[in-house]
Amino acid sequence: MAQGVDNKNVILRLEDVIKDKRPKSLRVFALNVGADPSFFSKIMKGEKPLTENIAKGLFEKYGVNEDWLFTGQGPKYKLAEVENEDYRGKYIKVLEENNQLLKKERSELAAKVEDIQASLASALKRQDAGFGLVAELLKRDVHREAKGNPGRVKKILGEILRKAGPDLSPNLKESIAVDGST
Repeated sequence: MAQGVDNKNVILRLEDVIKDKRPKSLRVFALNVGADPSFFSKIMKGEKPLTENIAKGLFEKYGVNEDWLFTGQGPKYKLAEVENEDYRGKYIKVLEENNQLLKKERSELAAKVEDIQASLASALKRQDAGFGLVAELLKRDVHREAKGNPGRVKKILGEILRKAGPDLSPNLKESIAVDGST
């Protein structure tokens, strides 16, 4: 271990790494970094200093920055810096591709919504025309039944509206609504 290194702080930083990596056991962690588990246990108790070989094992296995480990200076993990640099461009490219796909999907969905709205508007126009036809046929039959008596026509149409109640379409109700000219 380097001269003048504060072993207590090295142990605290080592505990921080162990906490990050969550090994199954301290023994497994020690073996992963190339240390004898009993020797590593003595390091963690402050009885032995951390060796350069174990620090190298920490870097190789977990990417622990040796400067940070011994001095607290710099980032905790060197590999994170390297990986960030290596993958940053790839990540940005993937995000841009995803963004383009989302824009395309949004555009396609907007076109589908417009088509649906146009179809719906057309269907409503046909429905309104159908309601008008039904209303005219109904009025014709009512006039025939009432034998031309305007009071009787009004009464029959009013009765139809009352019996149909809320189930009758508002457009159809409007079409057969009884006014003085029926």
